[in-house]
Amino acid sequence: IDKDEETLKDLRNEDIQQRVDFVVLFSALALFYGNLCQLKS
Repeated sequence: IDKDEETLKDLRNEDIQQRVDFVVLFSALALFYGNLCQLKS
C-alpha cells in the first residue's frame, strides 16, 4: 500500500510541476508579446 501511495504522490508532484512550467512559459510569452506591442506603438 505504501508503494502505491508513493507512486500517487510522485505523479501528483509531476502534474503540479508541469502546470507550473506552463504558467511560467505563458507568463514569459505574455510579457514578450506586451513588450512587442509597446515597441510598435
